[in-house]
Amino acid sequence: MILSHSILHATSLVRNDIRRDTSALWPAHTAVGAHDITVGGRSLVELARERRTPCVLIAPRSETARSVEEHLTTVIAAVTIRSEPRRWHGEVDVAVDCTLGAIASRVMHVELLSSPRSRVLRRVLIHPADGGTPMHARLPETTAPGDLIVFTCTGSVSPSQLVPRAAVSPTSEEEGGFSGCRKYGGAPAE
Repeated sequence: MILSHSILHATSLVRNDIRRDTSALWPAHTAVGAHDITVGGRSLVELARERRTPCVLIAPRSETARSVEEHLTTVIAAVTIRSEPRRWHGEVDVAVDCTLGAIASRVMHVELLSSPRSRVLRRVLIHPADGGTPMHARLPETTAPGDLIVFTCTGSVSPSQLVPRAAVSPTSEEEGGFSGCRKYGGAPAE
């Protein structure tokens, strides 16, 4: 029982080992800096500030990656709550402001946006906003409310798949809140 539980538990953990080459897990033209990640010249910190979280950026897959999917989606979510483990060897619990159901099976990599090159990682249990199934990951010990977490997923994900249903109301578009896909923000073509 213990061995099978350990195997199942280990496979559900999203790997982000600092010794592993993660370049194939990111979209093409991604640069990982000390305090930010840029995809195709676009800062993910600025993207989250501009669009609010949760938000997505869909970009082509790098040429070094082997997969049938042509695109990768980077999902940016904000940490809302952090709670310390009850025991010394327990996992830190964090909650994010999005649902994880649509991306749980697609996530390839998880990083803390403010310190993507951190070497002091700890097992973290990420709880979605809708109370769904949590996800295991390894994130820096310093993860705190307000931090941004980046999930790299295969395929395309819509922002509407990440917003908890209670957060979307019929009048939210008129109030300047979530209004579906935020990919295009200009005036219609004439």
